[in-house]
Amino acid sequence: MLLMVLASVGVHAQEAFQVLSNAGLTHYELMYMAMFAIPVVGAGALRKSLPGWLKWVSAMGFCASLFSFLISVYPFVSVVNPLGYAVKIAGTVLASNIAAIAFYKLRNRGERS
Repeated sequence: MLLMVLASVGVHAQEAFQVLSNAGLTHYELMYMAMFAIPVVGAGALRKSLPGWLKWVSAMGFCASLFSFLISVYPFVSVVNPLGYAVKIAGTVLASNIAAIAFYKLRNRGERS
């Protein structure tokens, strides 16, 4: 709910929708980058067992996901402030990942006790 309010501060409805949509898609892009990186930079035993074509395709998938990730902060609609648009998307992704890491660490600390 907080993200919806922050996304719509000082902007029109279309821009607020684009911020929320692109911020959500950016999380998928990060996940795909991690998935495509596994055959290229994952554990050595895994990499040795995979065919070369899979590593090549994974590298291309990583590059495509990275490109999509980088252009997700570019506003393709008319926005009030392009820099503010990019900061909102990057900030949303950063804040949600920090919250996820904190949740993960707190949860693991509770299981160890």
